[in-house]
Amino acid sequence: VIIPYVVESLIALIDGRMTPQQAAALPHHANMNGPTILEANTPIVALQPALEAMGHTIRVAPLESGLHIIEKTRYGYIGGADVRRPGNVRGD
Repeated sequence: VIIPYVVESLIALIDGRMTPQQAAALPHHANMNGPTILEANTPIVALQPALEAMGHTIRVAPLESGLHIIEKTRYGYIGGADVRRPGNVRGD
């Protein structure tokens, strides 16, 4: 599920204009030609009824990513650490 996490983060950073920390902390979802998986114990599970109404088969499961993000800006670097795992990311 690495690719869905990276794509989700890129969309959040570029289209959602989120900070690296906001993007890294997003609840996860994934569909790899099977059931749509929603990250357990996060607000994203509220989408389950609507997704099922659209025909998705839903599975709620723990999805720990450990994804950390570093964004280069013209002023330096900004970091974001996934709150699901120990560790931190530091910028300039």
